[in-house]
Amino acid sequence: MAKPQIHWDAVADAINERLPELHMTQQDLATAAGVSLTTVRDLRNNRGARRRSPRILGAISAALDLPFGALDAIARGQDAPTQTLEERVSRLESELSELRNEVKRGHSA
Repeated sequence: MAKPQIHWDAVADAINERLPELHMTQQDLATAAGVSLTTVRDLRNNRGARRRSPRILGAISAALDLPFGALDAIARGQDAPTQTLEERVSRLESELSELRNEVKRGHSA
């Protein structure tokens, strides 16, 4: 079975694009994600194709205000999720509210 190709260059690009947008330093990112500065540097510079767990990539994604699985998806060559967790929760809360209103209307009819 062939080993899946991991796109660490795309992960580096995503991190390098996002840091200046958020006015974050590497140290800010490492602290916010709860990872070492070395991990952030390695990912930013596409050094050492060490296996990174989805949890670590998820923590860095979240610290970059990206959806939790974004960097993991990018590493696997997939499209990154487009909504943050907060956006998905907000959408689900709205849908739940609409459903509650429909149920109330149904009981009063």
